[in-house]
Amino acid sequence: TMLVLEKRKEISVLKALGVPQGGIVKSFLAEGLQIGIAGGLLLISVAVAVLGTAVAMRPFRFRRPLAGAEHEPHPAPVAVMTERVRRPHAEDEYADELAALAKDSFPALPDVPKALAEVPAGILAGLIDRTAFAISNEESRYTLNGALLVLKPGSVEMVATDGHRLPLAARDAEIVGLKSDERLLVPKRALAGLRRLANAQQSDSPIQIAKDDSHLFFSAGDSILITRMISGQFPNFEAVLPKSNTITATLDAAALRESLRRVALLASEQTHAVCLALDSGRLTLTTSGGDTGEASESLDAAFTGEPLRVGLNASFLLDMLGSVKTGEVEIALKDAESAVEFRPTDKTYSYRYVVMPMRL
Repeated sequence: TMLVLEKRKEISVLKALGVPQGGIVKSFLAEGLQIGIAGGLLLISVAVAVLGTAVAMRPFRFRRPLAGAEHEPHPAPVAVMTERVRRPHAEDEYADELAALAKDSFPALPDVPKALAEVPAGILAGLIDRTAFAISNEESRYTLNGALLVLKPGSVEMVATDGHRLPLAARDAEIVGLKSDERLLVPKRALAGLRRLANAQQSDSPIQIAKDDSHLFFSAGDSILITRMISGQFPNFEAVLPKSNTITATLDAAALRESLRRVALLASEQTHAVCLALDSGRLTLTTSGGDTGEASESLDAAFTGEPLRVGLNASFLLDMLGSVKTGEVEIALKDAESAVEFRPTDKTYSYRYVVMPMRL
């Protein structure tokens, strides 16, 4: 729950956790401007089961002594009084007490509608890992501040872009309960919560997905994640996917990742530019950091054709390679000035990563 608390000073109640009044704490609720969590994302060492709101307490300084309870054989419960919150100490002596906010100040969470689909937690986690890093942080481009989740009866897809790169991941799976295609624009902050929710489940455990006019709901077990949908239309990403990149090279993904990490140490701090030079059977990575120095490293590559050089952002490539742990990756190019596509050869997910080139 802590990840959704609002940090802006003018909205103090959104810095609070909602807890039930008049007894032992068994649930935590948090509400941000864009996202709310009800139930059990176990970020604090208190059992979570009940969906209810009573007293809203400021948790940040109180979190440390609460977290220390997880190392005790029997963690101490938290008692909630009318406007005070206390944590019992040894031998039933109260050691901590903090002021709380009135429960009426805490915003109500919307009712959860009937689920429209169920997606295995492992699949959702895999899609998020392969796409969320490319979400834009520019507030002026609000339709790019999230990832597009596309649900189909026989598959599920996720795509994100910041205007410079675009990852598209898809997985074939029977989506239980889905009757027609659904396109859901999920905010970046909500994806972080959804990733944690999925991580707390078994890989094949279903996460139920529902929506109303303005919210998305993700439910698993006793946990419910609620977020406002991003209004607006996600760009037509199919139009930017390369269709004539016929020059290809295949490399070991782990070797490429480690080589990039080394040469990127001397890349420009402003551009992170790296030159990829393809020649017969080889890929050479080169960076130059001006006064810092230069770096160059060559790798074996399955490539035949005319030599070709292209400039790319090393950080963008490392983001993608961080989700490709093993196997090989295919690089598909058209020329030095067109978008470059990376395609892992592992077929568990259909994965395409498009990166715009840089001037060298």
